[in-house]
Amino acid sequence: MKKLYTPRQFHLYAELYGVNYGLLNDRKLIKKILVNSIKQANLKLVKFTDYHHRVAQGRRSLHQGISAVAIIEESHAAIYTWPEHNYCALDILTCGKPNGPRKIKKIIEKVLKPKRVDAVYEKKGF
Repeated sequence: MKKLYTPRQFHLYAELYGVNYGLLNDRKLIKKILVNSIKQANLKLVKFTDYHHRVAQGRRSLHQGISAVAIIEESHAAIYTWPEHNYCALDILTCGKPNGPRKIKKIIEKVLKPKRVDAVYEKKGF
């Protein structure tokens, strides 16, 4: 059997603190940021899905927080937001370009303008 790919991965996990509540609770913006950052990193988007979480507020519910996941040909990129804490997390894994996850993070940071970022970048596999 011909081996098509080497099982190597580049994984970046980042936490962004001090991000504006309105940005983190804007479903259209979060989708736009994630999809555009993938394209700008020269990765191929396969499928995108998101969910705008609801929180009970008396007899009604409010949207608060977003989970957005993009399946890319090279693996996945996801952003999870907690606007009430001015916080979000990024989880980006590729088995393609080693710098892809870093490019995605940099583009997202440029838009969200966090006050602090903690990130871990790992090379995995062969």
